[in-house]
Amino acid sequence: MQFYNGTPYDLEVELVTAKGDLIWTTCHRKWRICRTRKCVGLMGIFQELNEKKTFMNKALSTAMPELKAFSNSQKQFQINHADMIKGLLTQLQSWAENLNWLFCF
Repeated sequence: MQFYNGTPYDLEVELVTAKGDLIWTTCHRKWRICRTRKCVGLMGIFQELNEKKTFMNKALSTAMPELKAFSNSQKQFQINHADMIKGLLTQLQSWAENLNWLFCF
């Protein structure tokens, strides 16, 4: 990350409070650049994200087994039906070649 080129940036970081608790925070920063292209300040906000991160982590941990099960069932479908799909594609290719032969005259 380049800090002094004037590009705004957003960071999400986990911080330790004075009491020793871990909290998720975000900071959105934008450089204040004067006409001579020198940095004269930094503007932005600093915000706590603990509830949002906690909710997202719970949602992901709940959804992950379902996503894995769906992915596995999709792979199994492909394995079970690969020969049938290959046969259909071969048949379509044969029909296309026959049609091509018919229209060549």
